[in-house]
Amino acid sequence: MKKKQKVFLISLGCPRNLVDSEILAASSIMDGNYEITFDPYEADHIVINTCGFLESSIKEAEDVIEEYLELKKSNPQLKIIVSGCMAERFGRDKKIFKDVDLIRGIDHYDVPKQFYDERKRFIFGEKNNQYPGAERLLLTGAHYEYLKIAEGCSHKCTYCLIPHIKGPLRSRSINDILEEAGKLLKQGISELIIIAQDTTDYGKDLFGGSRLLELLEELDKMGFTWIRVHYLNPADIGPAWVERFLGLKTVIPYFDIPIQHVSERILRFMGRPSLNKGFYDSLPLIRSAGGILRTNLIIGFPGESEDDFKELADFLRKNRVERAVFFPFSDENNITDSLSLQPVPLDKIEKRISLLEEIQTENIYETFPVGKKEIVVIDREAKGGYEGRTFRDSPGVDLNIKVTGKQMTPGKFIKAKLYIQDGEFRGRT
Repeated sequence: MKKKQKVFLISLGCPRNLVDSEILAASSIMDGNYEITFDPYEADHIVINTCGFLESSIKEAEDVIEEYLELKKSNPQLKIIVSGCMAERFGRDKKIFKDVDLIRGIDHYDVPKQFYDERKRFIFGEKNNQYPGAERLLLTGAHYEYLKIAEGCSHKCTYCLIPHIKGPLRSRSINDILEEAGKLLKQGISELIIIAQDTTDYGKDLFGGSRLLELLEELDKMGFTWIRVHYLNPADIGPAWVERFLGLKTVIPYFDIPIQHVSERILRFMGRPSLNKGFYDSLPLIRSAGGILRTNLIIGFPGESEDDFKELADFLRKNRVERAVFFPFSDENNITDSLSLQPVPLDKIEKRISLLEEIQTENIYETFPVGKKEIVVIDREAKGGYEGRTFRDSPGVDLNIKVTGKQMTPGKFIKAKLYIQDGEFRGRT
């Protein structure tokens, strides 16, 4: 009997990459010639599925690649494979990948025979594989899991390389999505997290308009405890849309809307539409329903003035935004020169982010529902109790709260009274 090749898999970057890694893991096992190992020292192949969106993510990938190239020195038979966004971004760049054995794009995670083919150092596809019906080996080992409803992006944001790396928007069929959701439900997943590059774009390529709400209405009937949606586009958000969203039973009122900025001037430079009246009119609706706004913001975009920054700070204060992440501008597209804009010095960017983080910290503490009893999902054991989350927090990116009480296990949804002690967010049953 032929010995199976052992594969050690590292997934870097966002949950979209994690889904791809899970498809590769499942297809490798189903092929019959490979098995997954959690020990890199016994591996025959080390696969590094990379992010390539920002300079920081490239540096992280390079560090990980270098770490395993060192391991290869003591095991020359080991094959180092780099796949994903960084591979797509730099293509056949021999300097970037000079010591890597195999480089793979984003289209062959379900074809092990091609993925591991040592005769072809570079393999790239047409950026059109949506992996319909593909099996996944769930790697989170948890009660939550991600469901990718579309791939690629057709927007033209000036700072973003995603359309180049991932290709245009490609929505999956509703039937394919529902079939995968059913499999996840049968595997014990209670919190389903919907992802894409832009989830509100779902269906625009197939039907000429968004079908996200229609999809959510179908998922809402399936029996998940929580359905969480990431990456909504503010251009598609308005009061009628929000009311329909809020009317769903298992879709939680967690509005993850990456707005990137609020200054019309900066948004114009970014190639993004201005935040419309519908978006602003939706914010009181979200708050009155007990929901929250989570957003991403780019700080220090070329040409960002003190007035632009003040407008952003005022927006966070006025709307008491519950969750926000601040990214220093990284010029991946050489737009500083192409748009003839003045770069913002790094020390000024860091100072601006520090000021925004102070505002955001105040918002988090002021909006934390002290004294209220709420549903909390338990994620893991922790020293002196457990760690869990309210609906306000997505795993790995938002807040954890420390929960004490009896009869708690990971994956269980319990009611806990929330409080703050010594600056920590806590709950007790």
